[in-house]
Amino acid sequence: MLLSEESAPAAVLDELQQLQTQLQGHAEELARLNRFQRLFKVQESQVDDLSVVQEDVALKMSLWSSSAEFESVTAAWKASHFESLDLAGMEDTVARFHKSVFRMERGLPPNKLAPKLRAAVDEYRQLLPVVAVLRNKALKERHWAKVFAAIGTTLNRDETFTLQALLDANVTAVKDALITISTEATQEAALEELLAKVTSKWAAIEFSVVPYKDSKDVFILGAIDEIQVRIAVGVSMPGQLYMSKHVTWLVWQVPRDGFLWPGQLQVYQVQGCWRAVAPSLVPA
Repeated sequence: MLLSEESAPAAVLDELQQLQTQLQGHAEELARLNRFQRLFKVQESQVDDLSVVQEDVALKMSLWSSSAEFESVTAAWKASHFESLDLAGMEDTVARFHKSVFRMERGLPPNKLAPKLRAAVDEYRQLLPVVAVLRNKALKERHWAKVFAAIGTTLNRDETFTLQALLDANVTAVKDALITISTEATQEAALEELLAKVTSKWAAIEFSVVPYKDSKDVFILGAIDEIQVRIAVGVSMPGQLYMSKHVTWLVWQVPRDGFLWPGQLQVYQVQGCWRAVAPSLVPA
């Protein structure tokens, strides 16, 4: 009865609880007896099987309670909105049950309950990597479109977007495809960040002008050392981006001649030519 899957969980747990209480009473009585034996300096009594029976009952209690708890926990996960799931908490919980069921399998005689719990835990061990890749914050609408194409159905990402909805879509069957999509999203996000960093530097730059020699009416661009450094970076950056296999979607934002404002290089080239002939054009 205590290891039969046909038994009522509540009844088994109640009986196991009574057994634990009785065994604890026996252990306390033995400890009291041993105190008196030590007082009168006589050999202490030993009940070798008591600890063995206690461990056996404890394992059976753990098996039944763990099965009920895991079923309750996973039911709550399934009903939760997917984006509200605590992934770290799920991983810790599954790892805890995995460790417990391993101890039960080793300590209990062959039964059908432990393998059943093992199968349920292993199912979620396989599911967690899928949950992790689909919780990737880098995923955007274009990536979700690929996700739904991979699983063969489109799910509304509203209040009905639960873990159960994804399980019903059999997401674990396309785990490798989902990992690829998530990796692609991460790499594209890194490229976006790189692009944003370069463009933000140009957005804040200021061009200064200074009088040409002593002229009051003729001005030229001032110090351009910092600008030249940024131009060098801007010219090399497209090559770095184009080397990535994840740049396809970003190509339209990346000019092949560099991150330069229109005519920027030409401005410096014209100024260089102008300064060469300026002495003959500008009055001393």
